[in-house]
Amino acid sequence: MRILGLSAFSRSAAAALVEDGQIRAAVREDRMARTMDATLWPLRALNACLQAAEVTLAEIDLVVFHEKPFLKFARLVRDSLATWPASFQATLATLPAWLEDGLVPNLVLERETGITSHCLFLKHHLSHAASAFLVSPFDQAAVLCLDGAGEEASASWGVAQGSQIHLRQEQHFPNSLGFVVQALANHLGLPRPSCEETLMDLARSGAPSHLEGLRRLVKFQEDGSFQVDQAFLPFQTGGRLYSPEFIRIFGPPRPPDQDFEERHLDLAASLQALLEEVTLAMARHVAQQTGSKNLCLAGGVARNSALGTRILEEGIFDECFVPPAPGSDGAAMGAALAVACARGASRPAAIHDPFLGPSWSAAHVRRVLTNAGLTFRDPDPAHLPDTLAHLLDKHGAVGWLQGRVEFSSQALGSRAILLDPSRPDILARVQRRLGSCRPGAGAGLALPEDQASDWFELGRPSPFGLLSPSPRSQTRDRCRALLAGQARVPVQTVAPKPHAVLAETLDRLGRNRGCPIAAVLPLQRYGEALACRPEDALEVCRRAGLACLVAEGLVAELPDSPPSSPAPQARAHEP
Repeated sequence: MRILGLSAFSRSAAAALVEDGQIRAAVREDRMARTMDATLWPLRALNACLQAAEVTLAEIDLVVFHEKPFLKFARLVRDSLATWPASFQATLATLPAWLEDGLVPNLVLERETGITSHCLFLKHHLSHAASAFLVSPFDQAAVLCLDGAGEEASASWGVAQGSQIHLRQEQHFPNSLGFVVQALANHLGLPRPSCEETLMDLARSGAPSHLEGLRRLVKFQEDGSFQVDQAFLPFQTGGRLYSPEFIRIFGPPRPPDQDFEERHLDLAASLQALLEEVTLAMARHVAQQTGSKNLCLAGGVARNSALGTRILEEGIFDECFVPPAPGSDGAAMGAALAVACARGASRPAAIHDPFLGPSWSAAHVRRVLTNAGLTFRDPDPAHLPDTLAHLLDKHGAVGWLQGRVEFSSQALGSRAILLDPSRPDILARVQRRLGSCRPGAGAGLALPEDQASDWFELGRPSPFGLLSPSPRSQTRDRCRALLAGQARVPVQTVAPKPHAVLAETLDRLGRNRGCPIAAVLPLQRYGEALACRPEDALEVCRRAGLACLVAEGLVAELPDSPPSSPAPQARAHEP
């Protein structure tokens, strides 16, 4: 049975194709459309999945959407009426789109493709839970979902065993950690894409001096349940996510083109501390109620890599699994897997390979480079790790494109800029040309899986870069020097499969200079989608001022280009 999972009308819109319980393809729409619009419909991602599986939409048995639109719309109407007339403008802006397309995504699918499909709708947090547990290595686990809001739930927990998932308890909107994150991201002038990661980056440079103030706005109990003060964070009105009262306490919002002040960094650090406090309280409650030693963490808030790390460090659970796409993009895959298992399919094997998107051949890359008038060479594949290690030592930064696109919000070694982390001047220059808000923002570290425990307090693989472990005492000073003195950064462990070339390259770096670690930046301009096609990768590398791009085994020399203009800012989120 072939099942297509879809998440639609969001920046994280995606498609995933599951055949007989196995994942054939999964793609984010923004990768294909090259835009971060808030109302993306995953037509390009859908087509990419069908092409990867070499099937047509008419051969799909079932289409499953990641949420129930009528329940979500009912919540929006109820909130609008409860806060009228403050909600008037937001209602006027969003109602037409809901009435035209939002309530009937199945009819939109038929209109866009000309094919009538059998469609189902799954509750949003069940899709989240399935996206984590059904691809985890656990046969039994507790599940915790944290996001902005599904139909009504903004947080939920439950238990899962075999292929069955039972959610036991929910926290309802407007009490939402995801919306708290979005509100402070808006206040700090951050674009919506990747605001979770950017806030975490800012938090490392600040002090949690506003924590008490935030605790008064987000009051939580011992079991992790919490209440958001709508006088300061008026999520129900659907307009701006923070009020004049919030500004009076925490200061005026930061314009996107303004430098960060100390109070901005402190506010980010305070938010990070609050998120960790609430999440740890929830995790303790879930552990007590379920008795499980394993946790699956999902939802957009789970993209904050410090949360899973803190849960493990506190010993609340022995193991914590976060999928490569914990947000609404992964919910498309979770919805398809949940229905497949409910209809008798076997669970897929634990996911180790997040490279589920489209790929382009070396012949296509060759044509792109030739048409761009670039000089390139084709080294022996057996020598490619040595070549890549040499280029990193020589230039300090290399564009990298290989294989299928990762199904993740992170850069996981398919579309990335690899950097020598001991040369922070190069990292700062590349980020400045890509429009990054701060040096080090969005960067992670990659090192061989079998050497990770030598450098970090990490007793398990971190293949998706969603853990931020502390460096070991004997390597602490050197690790901090790798990225401008930051004590914690997301760490990705690289295994020979599916990262053969990258794993060998890191091993060569370790033998050459005693440090097998590379810094990794996503191959994208700040505020834009991750580059997908070779043409997009070449454009980003040129704007970053890189000297070379290694794409599908071809090494292209790039002439220097003038600094790029600032990346366009994404539109502010409105619920």
